[in-house]
Amino acid sequence: MPTLKLQYLEFWDTLSPMTPVESLVHMAAILYTGAASSTINISQATTLNKLYDEIISVIDISTYFIRDSQTAILMLQGYLIFSTFKASQLAPFSAYGFLPQAIRFGQSLRLHTDSHTGGSIEIEVRRRLWWHLMFLDVESTIATGLPGIIHTDGYTTQLPSILYDTSISNPHQSEGNSNFDPIMIAMQGQWQWTYRMQTWFEKTPDQEVVHNFTGLIEDLLILIPKTDPDTEWPRTYLKLQTDRAYCMLGLRFWQLDQFKGTSCNSEVVW
Repeated sequence: MPTLKLQYLEFWDTLSPMTPVESLVHMAAILYTGAASSTINISQATTLNKLYDEIISVIDISTYFIRDSQTAILMLQGYLIFSTFKASQLAPFSAYGFLPQAIRFGQSLRLHTDSHTGGSIEIEVRRRLWWHLMFLDVESTIATGLPGIIHTDGYTTQLPSILYDTSISNPHQSEGNSNFDPIMIAMQGQWQWTYRMQTWFEKTPDQEVVHNFTGLIEDLLILIPKTDPDTEWPRTYLKLQTDRAYCMLGLRFWQLDQFKGTSCNSEVVW
């Protein structure tokens, strides 16, 4: 959130005829998803949806030539914010139609290779973008039954940090539980789930591997205070990762050879 607020303020402070069109894509996507999630901004959401469509059609991500990585990342952020939100409203095969193009775009930005150049926040943004692409790839694989696009040996990008953005950008600040961001801890659980599901697709895990994952989620839960009402949803979201992992295992078991030729083989486990 601190990064998002900073980008929002900088956008309006520097808005001019020279503002990069990629920034408009980014901001339109943010404002659209906010308005569309509200019960009182439906008309604004419709207007912003049309604005986003007009801008993205002019840029055309499929033929976009990357001249500046920073502005290109802004466009990819906007594209993913908008498309991920839309995906929740569509059937699986149409919901993830944007993903192959987005993944290739991310690879062209070298998001799949871990970088230690640039500012600390810039590095974290790149890591978060790549792991969100991986999460979407796993989600689409589960939803459609099609093979994933990203392979387990196809990237070196490290997991993003669980610290507040302000703590990341200030290396002299003392580290402690107060520096942990509950939202980023919840996202860490999602990314850990993503990594496990990607590997479990290739090889069904044994009980010890599953136990290690559930223990990891429990360790992350310890980092989020129970007494703060604002942390209730991050804790709930973390706990859901364990349930989702077991649901995924159930789906894998139904797909094993021993079930072929039975009516169970064509059933979808939700």
